[in-house]
Amino acid sequence: MKIIIAPDSFKNCLSADKISDLIKKFMSKKMSGIDFVKIPLADGGEGTVETVLNFNKGRLIRKAVSGPFGDRIIAEYAILDGGKTAVMEMASACGISLLSPSQYNPLMTTTSGLGELILSALDEGCSKIIIGLGGSATNDGGAGAAHKLGFRFLDINGKTIVPIAENLSRIYTINTESVDNRIKSTKFIAAVDVMNPLTGHQGASYVYAGQKGATPEQILILEKKLKHYARIIKTALGVDIEYVPGSGAAGGLGGGMIAFLNAGIVQGIDLIMQMIEFTHRISNADLIITGEGKLDKQSLYGKVVSGICLTAQKMKIPVIVIAGKYEDWKIVTRKLLCTKIIEITPENIAIASGIDDFEQYLEQAVEKIIDLIKKDN
Repeated sequence: MKIIIAPDSFKNCLSADKISDLIKKFMSKKMSGIDFVKIPLADGGEGTVETVLNFNKGRLIRKAVSGPFGDRIIAEYAILDGGKTAVMEMASACGISLLSPSQYNPLMTTTSGLGELILSALDEGCSKIIIGLGGSATNDGGAGAAHKLGFRFLDINGKTIVPIAENLSRIYTINTESVDNRIKSTKFIAAVDVMNPLTGHQGASYVYAGQKGATPEQILILEKKLKHYARIIKTALGVDIEYVPGSGAAGGLGGGMIAFLNAGIVQGIDLIMQMIEFTHRISNADLIITGEGKLDKQSLYGKVVSGICLTAQKMKIPVIVIAGKYEDWKIVTRKLLCTKIIEITPENIAIASGIDDFEQYLEQAVEKIIDLIKKDN
């Protein structure tokens, strides 16, 4: 029997790689003769670099860059294809996981560190740069990254503005005279796990800024600032990003990458599965076990679990999904094409309370999977 173990990371808990190891360990205790194939996955968020390096020849680059508030941190990215392609996560330089909840402030955080990572990849000679846009702490529309690449955001008096979300409404025009010439000859790809537009009730501010610490009042402020930002970009650069699907990813970084880097927007899970030859690796599998920390309506669009379920359905492979918490269950059950969903955290325990006992809960979930396998056989 061939069982594929292909989870996403469980946010604020364990990496996809560690989850895979635990599932294999727990199953091996009670089942013999199983061919386990571990394929820990990511969809553009944290774990993307690790995933592609697990299955492709490449090297890891560590670089000191600006963190979400400009402090120096060490971020990482991968170089593949003999030095031609860089794969990076914006979260490595400006992710919310770099902050404690008391530090969350999307009006003040910046994507500057990502711009520094891009410059590093250009210095390494990369002609293609793939950037995963999940897990951001920012809402600056990519202005911080663009500034590091030579774009200058000027106020009405011609003075350069510090590129954070708080200052977006002060931008009067954009100067491109100092933009790094290498950008034009480089192919940029934004790997997203959401397809939200930049603004509107499904946009970056309304949907995600609250998760980054914004109050209801600040969400309205951020929305107005991004609308102004989009108008300035349209006037100065001739690019309309406001309602492009995916432009709202990572606090508007998706839109910034379109405007400043001429980037293509792609579903991260589709790209990563292609890069690691996922369909080939799961051929002849009898079962796929996947999962994520929180299974809800967002899981249906561009996330690891949905990508696996769609692929598995085409190949007629059953899928069992493990979830830390399982919400919107009527909608998810109907639309997520899988055999079974198993919630790890007991009903009467909040997911945050269950993290300390996660391994115990995961082992209990694996025991349920084993019972299902034995019942079917």
